[in-house]
Amino acid sequence: MKEVQIEEVTVKLFPSPATDVLKVSLHAFDSRDVQVSLFDVTGNVVKNGINPVIDNGLSGNVQNVPPSLRLLQSSGADRKSFTKKSVIT
Repeated sequence: MKEVQIEEVTVKLFPSPATDVLKVSLHAFDSRDVQVSLFDVTGNVVKNGINPVIDNGLSGNVQNVPPSLRLLQSSGADRKSFTKKSVIT
C-alpha cells in the first residue's frame, strides 16, 4: 500500500459566530477548488460540496444550517487539509 503524505495548513475562520456567511482564509492552499464538509458534533454531515478558492479564501452560506458548534473539514488536490471548529448562530 502506498503511503500518502497530507500536509496540515493554518487557516482562519470568521466571523465567529457566523450567522449568514462563513469565510475561510486559506493562504497556504494551492488548489483552485477544495472539498468542504460541515459536520455536527456527532459527526453527521450537515453540508458538503466543492468550493472555489478565490483570493486565498473561500466562503459558504450558512443561513440554513441549524445553530450549533460545527466542524469544518476541507482538503484540496494539493494534499493540504484542515479541520476547524466554528459556531453557527
